Amino acid sequence: NLRCVLIITGKGTRNPNGKGIIKSKFPEWLNEFSIRPLIISVSHAHKRDGGEGAFYVLIRKWRK
Repeated sequence: NLRCVLIITGKGTRNPNGKGIIKSKFPEWLNEFSIRPLIISVSHAHKRDGGEGAFYVLIRKWRK
């Protein structure tokens, strides 16, 4: 019954190209055909929750 989740991907600052693998792939995963209908929106988290190394994901209400 969770509707808003915090996903922490990390910033990837230790990666040589400066961008983390999980952070860069995360939008692709959310846009997959089977997942996209479940998502209302995605945004970067507030600084206290991880800033650019984390995302808030709003999930649609499950209807039976």
